[in-house]
Amino acid sequence: MNSIATKILASTMFGAISGIANLAYGIALAALLFSGSLIPGYELGVGVILLGGVILGLVVTLRSGQPNAVAEVQETTIAILVTTVVVATTNMSGSVEEAKVLTTLAICGTFSIATGLLFLIAGKLRIGGFANFLPFPVIAGFIAGSGWLLLIGGISMVAGEHHELTSTLFSLTNALIFVKVIPAIVFALLMMVMLRRLSHPMVAPLLLVTAGGGFYLVLLIAGIDVEKARSFGWLLEITSSHGIMFPTLDMLRLIDWQQVIIAIPMAISAAALSMIAMLLNTNALELETGNELDANAELRITGIANILVGFIGGLSGFIALGHTLLAKKMGVHGRSAGFANVTVLIIGMLIAEPLISKVPIFLMAGLVMFLGLGLLYEWLIKTHHKLPLTEWMIVVIIFIVIATLGLFEGLAVGLLVSVIMFIHSYSKLPVIRLNASGCELRSSVDRSAIATRILDYYGSSIQVIYLQGYLFFGTADHIVDGIRKRISRRDMPVLRFLILDFSHVGGCDSAATLCFIKIRNIAKLGHVKVIFTRVSVEVEYLLQQAGLDFDVNELLSLAIDSDHALEICESTLLTEQYDELNSFNILHYLETILGSHSKLPELVEAMKYIYLKAGNSLIHRDDDDTSVFILVQGQLKVQIDLPDGRQLRLRTMTSGAVVGEISFYLHKKRTADVIVEEDSIVLRLDAQVLAHLEKENSEVAILIHRLLAINLSEKLMSANRLIEIGNICFYFAIISMVTSPNGLHFQV
Repeated sequence: MNSIATKILASTMFGAISGIANLAYGIALAALLFSGSLIPGYELGVGVILLGGVILGLVVTLRSGQPNAVAEVQETTIAILVTTVVVATTNMSGSVEEAKVLTTLAICGTFSIATGLLFLIAGKLRIGGFANFLPFPVIAGFIAGSGWLLLIGGISMVAGEHHELTSTLFSLTNALIFVKVIPAIVFALLMMVMLRRLSHPMVAPLLLVTAGGGFYLVLLIAGIDVEKARSFGWLLEITSSHGIMFPTLDMLRLIDWQQVIIAIPMAISAAALSMIAMLLNTNALELETGNELDANAELRITGIANILVGFIGGLSGFIALGHTLLAKKMGVHGRSAGFANVTVLIIGMLIAEPLISKVPIFLMAGLVMFLGLGLLYEWLIKTHHKLPLTEWMIVVIIFIVIATLGLFEGLAVGLLVSVIMFIHSYSKLPVIRLNASGCELRSSVDRSAIATRILDYYGSSIQVIYLQGYLFFGTADHIVDGIRKRISRRDMPVLRFLILDFSHVGGCDSAATLCFIKIRNIAKLGHVKVIFTRVSVEVEYLLQQAGLDFDVNELLSLAIDSDHALEICESTLLTEQYDELNSFNILHYLETILGSHSKLPELVEAMKYIYLKAGNSLIHRDDDDTSVFILVQGQLKVQIDLPDGRQLRLRTMTSGAVVGEISFYLHKKRTADVIVEEDSIVLRLDAQVLAHLEKENSEVAILIHRLLAINLSEKLMSANRLIEIGNICFYFAIISMVTSPNGLHFQV
């Protein structure tokens, strides 16, 4: 029983604190929006904002993945909304006040509906994380600028000007206005200092009550009645006596829909900023509460809530980080936190009628200034210690543009800075995934020891570059620079072949294709053959449109993949240096590997010659045969069958290649098929023959074991070299992802 009573008391206390704060902010924001010529709509604005808060709070409370979630109208985009309203009402200078008020309400609704639709679409498409790709300095500068506009808006509420910067600041030269602004500034600063020094949840409500009570105590002592105070400009001039009001359908006919349509671009901008702010809140909430939230689900729920709020002309909002954490701190769990907040808001609507005309202007203006100062402190001052100086200067630049020229200009500068930062950051990412010579990378062709040694010597004349990412004018130049450096190196053989692999390229723009024209020209001067591999249809079309004539230019060609391209280059080098087909001699081959030995002819005699036609199979997968083969003449390929029926080539073998030694030693079934690609001659050694030699002629048996061991060792060394290159490439790829955009650019 005590536990239930404790929970009820905690919920009641939290509801009172959260509800009163939301009620005060709602009234203050209404006063900010509906001031100056729009003051006749103040009561309607209060009613709509509070009712919108109730709808927002109920939907989020019922559906959010955070059980004690509390939603409220957010101040992040208020400055954009106010600026848009100023422009709209200025354009309606010849309209009646009621039309201006209702158009303002429609613009508020448009902002909320745009926010709701963006949230809903992003949540449905599960792209909520996309907002995180916006540069943080741009977000910080924009929100800091919004804080400045809220600060100016608070001053304009007291001054009676309609939020225009120059006239608002100029009005402070009027001593009467300056005297009225001072209490609002003092109250805003007091709120800011006290809330940062004292963490008790009752601080804000007590400050509000104390400031309001102190105002009326001063009036009492000075002998000034309420109406006289109103005439002095200390209270709002409310001409109607209807109390708070709510929108009706017949009001639609007075709305200037042209101004609403003009406001849509700014509404979309505000929606994007709201999504960023909400995702920041969601991430912070996960860290503070330890409760994992589905950001996309929260976007969908909050989107529906904002659309509903927008239909009545209310202000957009989402989960409030501070109030939700306050509920946790006060021990309010489950949905009771949100219901308590909504209950107090409903009660506030019932008592708001006598309240809205009695709240001092300095109190409402001070609250708006407090919100603005909070944004300035969090996003302009504190970021100075969190960001590098260059990034913080971007925050300052955007802030200054907004403060001096306006929100529209700040938005334009912010977008421009975003594009520049994206290009700068993306251009720093490594576009070369792997850069290796023909000595480090070999094709999957097994060759004789003599051919291998020739490729070891001349392989550096082949260069293989694996590209990655999206190629555009900011990154493609890195490829050209790398090729220029390779060609200019005097400590390496002259470059003969260049292989560009596009298997990890996501696409390229037309400007990037010009860089490949440069590569063609460089290759032409150096007589370098360039082979493009794994090029997508789209990229190939762009390259051909740019002028790469693969069908005409003998120095340019396309290949299926880098392995086939390497095979072409290696075969060309070997043909120039050594004719495998006509020069291969088995005894000479064995002497090259094993050295001169009198028993080598006996080794050859122990094996059987087999003549094979192209298309025949030498080895079948899953065969029990464990013979080993040496290819004397011709060409073989090792392949496996894929689940979809296709065949995958694993290796190609030429004269001198040893085939089947693993099954020979392990006495296991064959793991792949070996197909004859060209008419071939092979030497076959059976396991039974080797067993006989081990008993009767151990010297020959030892030579066979040495031959097979050397062959396996060379294959292992080749595999280790590839693994080492791959691991280094992978390591630096990881480094480039976890470091800053100005991180490492690595080439093997």
